Amino acid sequence: MNQRSLSLWECPLFSDLSEGDIIAIAQNSESRKFEADDELFKEGDEADGIYVVLSGQLKFSVISDNGHTRRTIGDAGPGEYVGEFSLLDGQPRSASVNATRPTETIFISAKAFAVLLNLRPSVAVGMHGKLASIVRKRTGRVITTPKNVPTRQELGELTLILREYNNRIAAKTPPPRF
Repeated sequence: MNQRSLSLWECPLFSDLSEGDIIAIAQNSESRKFEADDELFKEGDEADGIYVVLSGQLKFSVISDNGHTRRTIGDAGPGEYVGEFSLLDGQPRSASVNATRPTETIFISAKAFAVLLNLRPSVAVGMHGKLASIVRKRTGRVITTPKNVPTRQELGELTLILREYNNRIAAKTPPPRF
């Protein structure tokens, strides 16, 4: 297994996938480097893929309610990722992401990932399990595992729950009770 594959396997989002699945994802990814203050994408941009941080630091921010102030809502360092929703739901970016220092990433395009989901159903199963776990951890909501290979739509529904949760956190509104 090469270094890119190992780095992907260490990423929590992909850690439950098989070696073959990781290698397939790595083969359909590319390295991207950013300097401090470089913008990876802006809130509202078309979703094009996910970035896994190899080195450096990224911050994500949103426009506040007044529409004039940008507020930092989080960051991501080595082993973490940004843009995961775009892999599954294709919705516009929910935040802006900038490098805070020189940063190297692995980029997986949404189009390449969609092909992988069709060719390797085990990737869809692994992603569903991981996303369901994230939903449960963040919201307390339990998601049942589908009996068949989850569809992209089912994966997208999990990202919708997470988007809504993240939007509430960003707006500092209390989460609904389930």
